[in-house]
Amino acid sequence: MKRTNVLAVSELRRQGFAVLKKKLSKKKCSYFKKILRKFNEKLVAKRNPIEFNFNIYCLNKDFLRLAFDKDFNEIAKEFFIYKKDKKLKSKNLDYHLNYIHHRCLNKPTPPQKLHIDGKIPGANPEISLHFIIYLDDVDKHNGPTAYVPRSHLIKKLPNKKNSSKSKPVFGKQGTITAFSGSTWHGSTKKTNFKPRSIILIKFSRWFISQNFAVPYLIPKKMAKSLNDKEKRILGFYNYPAINPTKIDKKDRKNLFFKKNSILLTGNAEKVNQITRNLYRKKTQIYKFSP
Repeated sequence: MKRTNVLAVSELRRQGFAVLKKKLSKKKCSYFKKILRKFNEKLVAKRNPIEFNFNIYCLNKDFLRLAFDKDFNEIAKEFFIYKKDKKLKSKNLDYHLNYIHHRCLNKPTPPQKLHIDGKIPGANPEISLHFIIYLDDVDKHNGPTAYVPRSHLIKKLPNKKNSSKSKPVFGKQGTITAFSGSTWHGSTKKTNFKPRSIILIKFSRWFISQNFAVPYLIPKKMAKSLNDKEKRILGFYNYPAINPTKIDKKDRKNLFFKKNSILLTGNAEKVNQITRNLYRKKTQIYKFSP
């Protein structure tokens, strides 16, 4: 693991957010902005004060590749580590991608109120990790993202008085910040007409459902090109079986399916093994016949 990523995880645990040494190139930022601008103009000719694109990985595989970034995944893997049964061997990850979105502020906008993205204040262990990529230069006039240090340890939601404790993060195009889902954050007032475009990436623990079912949204052609590791990152192995077909021969004595209901029976070891498979294998592995 890179030393810079070790330091980033240390900062995440200490103060709830970190500015990464890693940066996205200006060329890549411009490329992403061009794709998004072209897509948005097809739908709406006029630029509105705020534009929000959900599931941008459906537009272009280059957006999807952000989820497979080596540094992001090194940080996520270390960030989500917690004590678990060492005897339980699994190839599955402790986390999966939750979403990749885009937001752009085109005109002056009021400050964004402090909030959390992880739903649970002071969560321990942490349930989500977020990355923000600045696709434009961000200064004090451009409505930078602001974080409240060590707020990820506080077991309550923020209020208006806490805004004075927030620290804005300025950065050049390509700057990347990471923060805990329990960290209080928002943005300062935007006073200029320059666009402030960002990409938001969220990883969450595997048992936290994705906001959008990523494996079902990705175009089939794109899904076929994914390798096993990439599918695990996208959560392909975190959905229970749903499609009717034949039961695996080895489990015929323990697994039964009728009227869309599943019966699982047998000794504790066998039941636990198949239960883990039902929830943690690729969606298509276990299929049932009527």
